[in-house]
Amino acid sequence: MSQQWEYCLLSFTRVGSERLTYYGGSGPISRQQVEWSSAIARLGAAGWELVGVTSSEIGTGLYYKRPIDSGRAIDDAL
Repeated sequence: MSQQWEYCLLSFTRVGSERLTYYGGSGPISRQQVEWSSAIARLGAAGWELVGVTSSEIGTGLYYKRPIDSGRAIDDAL
């Protein structure tokens, strides 16, 4: 059986808008106005692995994944 993953995106714009969006079986869950440096530390502590980075003149996106654990809430990092 192949490993199943859950994903999240930490995005921030040049004008200071931060958002953390989780993607799981129940659909996306978004949290606005997160403090991005704190969110990065919490995601790492909760087992999220950075898998990609995008950047443009609008902002930056950090993409994370971790194995699905059926007893854990997807948004446990915040």
